[in-house]
Formats: sequence, structure tokens, C-alpha cells
Amino acid sequence: TGKKLEPGSKRRVGIKIYTNSGVGIATPTDLVRAVLSALKARGFSSDELFILDLSEGRMRDAGYLPPLSKESGRGRFEGVPVHILDTGDFFDPVWYYESSLPQQRNSVRTRERSDAVPLTQKESERSRKSFLPKHLLVDVDFWINLPVAMDHPSVGVSGALVNATLWNISNRERFLASPANAPVAVAEIAAIPELVSGWALTILSMERYQIIGGPVFNARY
Repeated sequence: TGKKLEPGSKRRVGIKIYTNSGVGIATPTDLVRAVLSALKARGFSSDELFILDLSEGRMRDAGYLPPLSKESGRGRFEGVPVHILDTGDFFDPVWYYESSLPQQRNSVRTRERSDAVPLTQKESERSRKSFLPKHLLVDVDFWINLPVAMDHPSVGVSGALVNATLWNISNRERFLASPANAPVAVAEIAAIPELVSGWALTILSMERYQIIGGPVFNARY
């Protein structure tokens, strides 16, 4: 890749995993242990590494955080800090991807309902923004993407690109609910120079599953 996987000026590395499909269909913990071990062998300490994903509940289910009954203090996996994007703590108002795609409740069907509440100008402006993970943009020497390949009704296959983009931003639901706009958002976010510059590589674990895919509810399934 041309990127040196060794400590740089910031002495910090992020690892973006995928746990959103639930237990058993998440980035394997053994793969993450191997990556952490390789990074430590290159000179990083546990506190100079961090693991990042969306949901605290999903990360607990997948084994990246201990059960609440056994957790003491800050969440860690193998001694490495675990960060949760959906807390909002890792987004910065300066870093965002803006799209004219409206918020879901502002769609044509919603506007036709008599009880629909129109967005204020400030809400409308914010609904067009998806905030990017600042930790991966400016706070790391590099970051590593560890996705899972899954079928997805809006993007076809949720894999390396989607894990690095839509599963890495706020306000992502507006794209995931739109098969026409989701692939465009993936391509545009993946082209943001600051995101790409630190993205060192992707390791896709090749488990094979037999599943029945499809959204939570759709009359066609």
C-alpha cells in the first residue's frame, strides 16, 4: 500500500470493525487479536491502539466489550480501548459529508401525512450532514478496516467500502433506506482525501455463512 505500518508522529492506530449484523456475523475476535499482536510487534502499546464501531450493545454481543456485570471502568478488548461511534463523542462539527438527500421523515410520503412536522431550517441543514469519525481522519498514523461481507438491500454487498463509509458516519439511516442514493454516498465518502490518506489496508475474513437475508420487514421476503 505504500504506507508504513509502524509508529509515526501521532503514535496512534485505529481499527474499524463490523458488528452490526449481530452475534456470529461480526469481525472475528481472533482476527482482531492477530492484528493487535502484529501492531504491538511493530512498536505500538495497547494505549496507542483503539477499536471502533457503532453500537455498544452489538459490540458486547460480539465479545468486544464484557457484559455490564463484569465491566469495570473504561471498556477495553485485550487491553485496547474500545470506542463507540453512536455515543457521538467521536464526531466533530468541522468534519462532515453533506448530501441533499433529505431526512427520512421529510420524504414525500411523510409530508403527505397530516401529522407530519416540518423541519426547521436548522434541523434541515443538520439532516443533510453526516459527521465523519474525527479519530480516523486526523488523530492516527493510519487505520485498518476489518469488515464482514454481508448482503444488504440498499448496497448489494456490505463489505470493505461500506464498513469504511456508511458504517463509519452519523445519520447513516437516510442512505441505508435509499437503494438509489446509498452507492453514491459510499463512493463520495470513500473519496474524501483525509479518510483515504490514513486508510492503510483492509483485511476481509473469509468465513462462509448460509443465511436468509433481507431487511427487518419487507413484504417481498
